Amino acid sequence: MARLLIDVDGRDRSAEIPHEAIEGDCLTRNPKLARSVIKSQVRRLTEMLGQAEVLARGRVERLQQEAMARMERVLGDELERLVALAKVNPTVRQEEIGWLAERLGRLRDYLGKTHLRLDALRVIVVV
Repeated sequence: MARLLIDVDGRDRSAEIPHEAIEGDCLTRNPKLARSVIKSQVRRLTEMLGQAEVLARGRVERLQQEAMARMERVLGDELERLVALAKVNPTVRQEEIGWLAERLGRLRDYLGKTHLRLDALRVIVVV
C-alpha cells in the first residue's frame, strides 16, 4: 500500500505528516459545502491528483521490485537447497522440486501484473 499526502505544490508530505495527525471536521455532514469547495478547486485538485498518480506509480514500481527480489531470494534459495538435497538424498521427490519451481513462476507472473489502484481520496482544507 502506498499512502500519499500531496500539498498544493505537488509535494508528497506523507513522511512529514502521519495519518494520525490529520483530524478535524468532516464535510460529509455538510454535503452542499463539500460540493462547493470541490467545484471551486477542480482544476487544482485535478493537477494534484495527476501529480499523486505519478508519485504513486513510482512507489508501486519500487514496491513491486522489492517484492520480486524478496520472493526470488527466499524461494530461489529454497529451490536451490532442494535441488542440491535431491542430488544426495533420493527421498526428495521431483514433484516437490517441480511444485516449488511452479510456485516461483506463478509468483513472478502475479507480481509482474501488479498495478496501481486508487482506494481513497480525501480533500483536506486548511483554513
